[in-house]
Amino acid sequence: MTRRSDPTKRPDVVRPIYIPSPATSVAALSICAHHVALTTSPSPRRPHHKSITNQVIPAPFWVSYPEMARLAGAEPVVVETDSSQGFLMTAEQLRGALTEKSRLLILCSPSNPSGAVYSEEQLRDIAEVVREHPRLVVLSDEIYE
Repeated sequence: MTRRSDPTKRPDVVRPIYIPSPATSVAALSICAHHVALTTSPSPRRPHHKSITNQVIPAPFWVSYPEMARLAGAEPVVVETDSSQGFLMTAEQLRGALTEKSRLLILCSPSNPSGAVYSEEQLRDIAEVVREHPRLVVLSDEIYE
């Protein structure tokens, strides 16, 4: 059995890019915590609400992400990418996918299953879009060392 080190104690592993904004939340969680994050994300579907929240998921993605969103009472919004863009979502694609109902963005770098890694510049561009949506939470699957 392989024992994983605690990434919070490894500054060489955890390098968040932080753009200050009191209205923006960024969470770095392991995959086992995704269900908790998804089910406790802002404004999940409740019996007295007619609207469903959206959770944005860049493709390709880990197979269970859309079902986790549905389990949390949200509608997954898949942002398609392809090899011509290195399987990386652009800031403009994110902007086009976001609506008033968007509450969560699952953003993983490196991405599973493609292994694609966002550059610092790409992440900053995405962060600027996130800042425009104060109710949006960013969830990052940080499982790789």
